[in-house]
Amino acid sequence: MTTMLDPRSLLRAISTLMYGCNRGSFILAEDWDHLLILDNCRHDLFSKVFKKYFKQKMRNAKINFECRISRGASTFEFIYENFVNDYFTSEHYKDVIYISANPVVDYALGAYRNKFFKYVAVWQYFWNKRLGTVHPSDVYIVSLKYFIKYPKKRLIIHFLQPHPPFIDKRFSHLNKYVKFDYFCSKETFRANKCLKHEALRLLNIITMNIKTVLSRAAISSLPGLYFNASLIEITKAFYSNLRYVLPYVLRLVNILPGINVITTDHGEAFGEYIHPLLPIRVYAHPSYIHIESLVKVPWIIFDNRNLSLHESLKIALKDFLAMRVKRLNNYF
Repeated sequence: MTTMLDPRSLLRAISTLMYGCNRGSFILAEDWDHLLILDNCRHDLFSKVFKKYFKQKMRNAKINFECRISRGASTFEFIYENFVNDYFTSEHYKDVIYISANPVVDYALGAYRNKFFKYVAVWQYFWNKRLGTVHPSDVYIVSLKYFIKYPKKRLIIHFLQPHPPFIDKRFSHLNKYVKFDYFCSKETFRANKCLKHEALRLLNIITMNIKTVLSRAAISSLPGLYFNASLIEITKAFYSNLRYVLPYVLRLVNILPGINVITTDHGEAFGEYIHPLLPIRVYAHPSYIHIESLVKVPWIIFDNRNLSLHESLKIALKDFLAMRVKRLNNYF
């Protein structure tokens, strides 16, 4: 019986040879009560927004801006390295509710979704076909619902922004280069097919990037986007997506009690070199490329322990009901 070569093992070996062993922090080993993940957010991009925007919008929470090293350069690698393993016992998962807008998270977790107290795939119910993504307001209202229902559980809230597609109409023409259609097929989430599909996908990406390296001396997980638009326009588009998601993130960290952390699963490469000895540029976020722009991530700690659970639930319920009424009014 022949076995298929696992591209992941090959890529991990190459990555270790180029960058050394994975030095990333394990999410479940960190200290937090609620973890908010902004998908695909560069640490320097977030730092600029933090200085201009965050401190003016917070109530009385203590804020600390730090950085961590992510265990993955892509969402799939981040999820696989943090959760699809036996490093942690069931005790680490049993009080965690994972709320995700990103279909790749479902795909990467496979049967490991059952390790959490609950796994909530927001995208399956609130996927906006016009935008090609999940609007952050939907993630916000679902997060409030599960906090109100299970106030003593820890939440991981995974927003899809600032990852494209871009919500702002000024950048909608860029969205034709970014599609989640492959991941949005429910058949791909069956546990017994997950690894096979991912192996085939990785082989396709490797083949695609061999051609890209030969023709452009570059590697990218989104070649259509980066090779058909200027970097200035793409950077502005990422900023716009970040501005769309931040108001909902700030409202959550003001409501949720305890230690709240805002971070990202991985960064974004804007043409940095893959290695000091190799003149090949990297764009977007290819897996196992552990350069700083991809694995150095923001880690913003909000100490909200001065807010009682009773007060948090009161604010959450009021906001949840207001959002529900607003949503209903939109239909009339």
